[in-house]
Amino acid sequence: MAVMGYDVLAESMGGTDAHYFSVARQYGFLLGAGDSGGIITRGQFAKMIYNTFGIGVVKTSAVLGNSSRYSVSSDETSLSFHGLRRGEGVVTASDVSSIYYSASAMPRGRVTVGNDSFFEGSSGAGFLLGYNIEFFYEYEDRNDGYIRYATPYRNMEKRLDLEREDIEISGGSVYINVGRNRSWVNISPRSCMIYNGKAVEYDPARLTSGDAEILFVSNTNSGNYEMIFINHYSNGVVSSVNAANGCIYTEGQSIAGGCVDLKDQNVRKSYIYRGNTLISVGDIKTGDVISVAASEDFEYFLILVSDKRARGRLTEFSLSEDRYFIVNGEKYKSAWDFRDSVSLSKSKEVTLLLNFQGRIVDFIAAPAKNYAFVIGAQKNFGLSGGGQVKLLLANGTAQIFDLAPRVNIDNNVLVRAEVLADTLEIELDAVNTVRIIKTGKTRAPELA
Repeated sequence: MAVMGYDVLAESMGGTDAHYFSVARQYGFLLGAGDSGGIITRGQFAKMIYNTFGIGVVKTSAVLGNSSRYSVSSDETSLSFHGLRRGEGVVTASDVSSIYYSASAMPRGRVTVGNDSFFEGSSGAGFLLGYNIEFFYEYEDRNDGYIRYATPYRNMEKRLDLEREDIEISGGSVYINVGRNRSWVNISPRSCMIYNGKAVEYDPARLTSGDAEILFVSNTNSGNYEMIFINHYSNGVVSSVNAANGCIYTEGQSIAGGCVDLKDQNVRKSYIYRGNTLISVGDIKTGDVISVAASEDFEYFLILVSDKRARGRLTEFSLSEDRYFIVNGEKYKSAWDFRDSVSLSKSKEVTLLLNFQGRIVDFIAAPAKNYAFVIGAQKNFGLSGGGQVKLLLANGTAQIFDLAPRVNIDNNVLVRAEVLADTLEIELDAVNTVRIIKTGKTRAPELA
């Protein structure tokens, strides 16, 4: 209080502890911090310091003889001692997008809060597009302020992790169906829609265009949701990473071209998160699952990285429209771009590769532990290769099996991927075709 000049006011009243407490209450130093008059906690002290960010500094306004008059500044607070000011307002534009479909983005590195422009710096204010924020900035010229810190402030949120069947559009209203519950979302007639990081023309149909993470935000606490954020992710399993070139390569075609190139000249902003931690391309590992929300012009990328796995015995699955796996008694839904497989069967050990939402993107089927010994082999001389093999199985019986085209015979020796084989670990499909052959190097006799 003394640093900010309030000791003058307390001393003019008598200067006792009671007078200091009286001044502190009057000007808001104790707001939300309690008023016990005794020992305070660190949390209470931090709250009192925060309160000073909005309390004006006491200044001498006039000197009359031996007395002075004092006034409280309307624009200088404790932040002024550090060259900072506090601001509050809605982030209406970043250097990627405006919240308005018809408006332009800001130049690189700048944001608009309310009607004023600022340098974003490392504050992440642009990531809070559409939110009402509290922020602290270095002040020289109002339009050249440099934001040092920004955080959401007094917003109302409704976050939904939805599938298309969870949303119903009826008469211009949006209804959310979760389980047996049906709730109505009150959307403002002037709602702004941000789809994968950029403003798009308002279209309720986008709410039902596939699995999506949807966030309704009221930045005015009016009861209406002025902002609708839709992140529609494409999923992939990372096959390799080139950190120097900013490239992430994935299996499958869900992610365009199987590659995310964050150093492409068109990319204006990208964020990569593992959980709540902001990471770089070099932190992504082969085998990670990435979920990519890219703007339609590929100027903005949000990438969420997961290393979640579910391992166990597959007891039930469906590859129809309602696609799911039940592993170890737990039900896992698939992502919309889940990679189907024709080699799936029940009672098989599987490893599910899950995205950040816990949905299946791909899976690895463990081979059956079915060991055998080769007692005869015969090559198929057709173009497809393959042939037949006579195996002594673990149960003591001898059987003849067809070989899958990938498995071949060279001079009566089984060959798979240039590996000679005798003692085998095999997997048989539904028609008893040998699918996996490995280990061993002994020559097998011709099939009798």
